Amino acid sequence: MNIVGLIHQEKELFGITFPDLPGCVSVGDSVDDVLAMGAEALGLHLEGMVEDGDELPDFHPLDHLEADHRFHEDFVNAVFAAVYAVDISEQTVIVHAETAQLALKSRFDAAE
Repeated sequence: MNIVGLIHQEKELFGITFPDLPGCVSVGDSVDDVLAMGAEALGLHLEGMVEDGDELPDFHPLDHLEADHRFHEDFVNAVFAAVYAVDISEQTVIVHAETAQLALKSRFDAAE
């Protein structure tokens, strides 16, 4: 499955949020750093959900999230979107951070 993270920049820091997982956030000093920290936060968040027996939400593709008015503010302030490939089994969560795909802000600026 793929999970979308939105990367924001404020001054010299970058932050990442995951629209389908409210409360799953991380920060870093660079885009590379926030991608790695985001993968770690995503993995820990999902592992906690699996361990607690929580139902995982439906994960939406980037274009669906872009079109959803509930996430408009998130996209307006985002500088990148990252798409993480994630494998989840009964007891294991693997986030493939090395394959995170970035979409430039200009991609979703054009959609406005």
